[in-house]
Amino acid sequence: MAWRSRAIAVALAAALAGCGDSGTDGPSSADPAGEELASLIAAAELRRQAEGAIVDLAAAGDAAEVGRAAGRLEEGARRARALAGRAPDTRAGRAAERSLNELAAAVEDVARTAAKMERLYERAAAERAPSAEAQDEVVEIAADLDRLRAGLAAPERALTRSALLARRALLMVRPDLDAGDVEEVARLEVALDRASRGDALGDVEDAIADRAAALNEQVASLEPPDVIADCTSQHYPNVTDMSVRNMDCAEADALTAVAIQALAPTFTIPGWSCSILGDYGPPGGPILGASDIRCVAGDRAFRFSFGD
Repeated sequence: MAWRSRAIAVALAAALAGCGDSGTDGPSSADPAGEELASLIAAAELRRQAEGAIVDLAAAGDAAEVGRAAGRLEEGARRARALAGRAPDTRAGRAAERSLNELAAAVEDVARTAAKMERLYERAAAERAPSAEAQDEVVEIAADLDRLRAGLAAPERALTRSALLARRALLMVRPDLDAGDVEEVARLEVALDRASRGDALGDVEDAIADRAAALNEQVASLEPPDVIADCTSQHYPNVTDMSVRNMDCAEADALTAVAIQALAPTFTIPGWSCSILGDYGPPGGPILGASDIRCVAGDRAFRFSFGD
């Protein structure tokens, strides 16, 4: 059994290094089951490392941490491709090769998602002065994050397929293994059972959703400040004390003529709710003078006083 343990160690070292010559110091072809088991154990180690990078990606608090997780994922995918190319040419080895290629494809996909996350996290962290443009940008970033989250369904399925293929390879190998391999096989079975449940990326999805929700909550804080201005009416001296909020003086001045025709303690003109906040008169007849007339439509408003 010593040579088999050494073969397994060599396969693990080659997987971790991402390089090496499968014909040097490798397991003997006289014991294909041992070679197949070594390949599966090395693949399991790569899967464990990828899962660690995925955990770090989910926990990342800023763009730099996301970038580091993305780099680890890219390296893990490269190593999985390299190990797939050295899988033994047996029925179980070919199943292991397909498993590794599925693992590599999934991790490459997650790495691409992480790279996009990194850019979005950088944009989200930028300082913004309150404005309508800033609100639109933050909403766009949140929507892009939601799209990334939806895109994780495909690599999630690939990770599950990878684990199922590895389990199939292990079932093929198991009858040819001896008692000394029982412990390794049991560890592999537990790990592959967990990996085949299809929730490897759930925490990443939750992290993206939380970040998108936080951005949407920030939109209110980026609401542009009200722009208030005093105006001089072209109808002066009949219209005085005119001011506007979030609208143009000329537009408000045109609306005063409409409002004067409808004057009442509270009244409406198309699209506007109005009221007289100050004094008005004469009593008992048409209002020929009023102070502090106010009309509101959403965040826009205008005020004026009128005297005939």
